[in-house]
Amino acid sequence: MAKVTKEKKVQIVKSLQDKFSKSVGLVLTDYHGLSVSQMQELKKELRPFNSEFTIAKNTLISRAATKAGTSIPGKTLAGPTAILFSYKEPIEAIKKLADFIKNWDLPKIKIGILEGTILPAERVLELSKIPGRTQLYANLASSLNSPIFGLVNTLNGNLRNLVYVLNAIKEANPPTGGAKGGAN
Repeated sequence: MAKVTKEKKVQIVKSLQDKFSKSVGLVLTDYHGLSVSQMQELKKELRPFNSEFTIAKNTLISRAATKAGTSIPGKTLAGPTAILFSYKEPIEAIKKLADFIKNWDLPKIKIGILEGTILPAERVLELSKIPGRTQLYANLASSLNSPIFGLVNTLNGNLRNLVYVLNAIKEANPPTGGAKGGAN
């Protein structure tokens, strides 16, 4: 394996620091056992969710996180580490990672950091089970619309019943002929 120069390490730390600063959520994983093709597949699946999966040395991750103001517990940075950076909607990226884990049993989640809060692996997997932002908006709109829909149906029912009553009265009392020219 080629030796990484000091300049290259500085560039990597700067790049990671930028990613830490931009991300709204991240998940640290142990990628040991993932093949190159599996890694590429995961990266490809995460791209549409404005997320990326990056591998780096633990010392460089630690330096970059410290410079970006992100706190990562030291024991987390043991063994091979890859980071899922989410720049816009972290839940959707976490869902995609959880689906990938279901298929391959890899990578192993170490911790997640969402809006500055450190989450254990179990909580990260729980997050993958909640609906995404668009589904939550749809549910909210539906529940806000429900009382209005019920009111409209109730009012329409009353109007419909009024028409039935008037029609029944008309059929029960047919018009009689009179000075106005009704039927005899």
